Amino acid sequence: MVADYKEKVATWIDTAQQVITLHNQGQIDQAVRLSEGQSGDQFETMRDVLDQLEQRKEEAALNQSELIDSVIAQSNWTQGVVLLVGLALCVLLALFFPPLISKPLNLLLERLQDMAKGDGDLTARIELDRRDELGKVADAFNEFVAKLQR
Repeated sequence: MVADYKEKVATWIDTAQQVITLHNQGQIDQAVRLSEGQSGDQFETMRDVLDQLEQRKEEAALNQSELIDSVIAQSNWTQGVVLLVGLALCVLLALFFPPLISKPLNLLLERLQDMAKGDGDLTARIELDRRDELGKVADAFNEFVAKLQR
């Protein structure tokens, strides 16, 4: 379609140059007839092709706009889902993680309070099957109590 437009423009320019040449030669009546007839028809034909090109461009822009809107909507939905999953994960961590630390600490605190009051059972041990810092503290406590018991 662009090639068709270029061809029609070239034809119209040739005819327009003929109109100018006729006018410069003093053949005003022939220049006016050519301008109003053949040149005018060629211009309208060229303009119709240009209008069709413009319409196609607008349709393509509209399609791209709709595609972009669709991608944005999908992206927003995906972000919302990721946000909700992240929030749910944070809530689960907030609910289940603290007891993993506080329960062994409370057990250790109870044993130490028993010993501090003077009526502590030196045969009692803290049973934690953990290899983290709390497990190390429990093991050290058990060793300490074992030495006191000897």
